Amino acid sequence: MAHRLGAEGSFRLGMVLTAAALAATAFTSSYGLLMLTRAAARVTGALVFITGGTIASHAAASARSAVPLTIYFPGAGLGIALSGTVIPPLVSHHPGRWPIAW
Repeated sequence: MAHRLGAEGSFRLGMVLTAAALAATAFTSSYGLLMLTRAAARVTGALVFITGGTIASHAAASARSAVPLTIYFPGAGLGIALSGTVIPPLVSHHPGRWPIAW
C-alpha cells in the first residue's frame, strides 16, 4: 500500500483508519469485536509508525539534521507511555467508562 500511495498518503490513510478502529472500540462490549477492532488498530497503527519514520528520515536527510528523527521516535513512545499512565487513574472509579477513554 505504501508503494502505491506513497509514504504521505499511507500515513494519512493509516491515521484515519487507526482513529476509526480505536473509536469503534467504544461502541461494543463484545470480546470478539473488541479483539477485531484492536487488531485493525494494531495493523493500521504499524503502518502509521513505519511510514512516519520514513517521512521523518527523508526530512532529516533533506535538512542534514537528526532533529526530525529525534522528535518523531521518542514522541511516539512518550505518547504511549503518557496514555498508559494517565488514562487508568482517570477511569479507575468508573470502570464501565474505559471504552470512552480509549
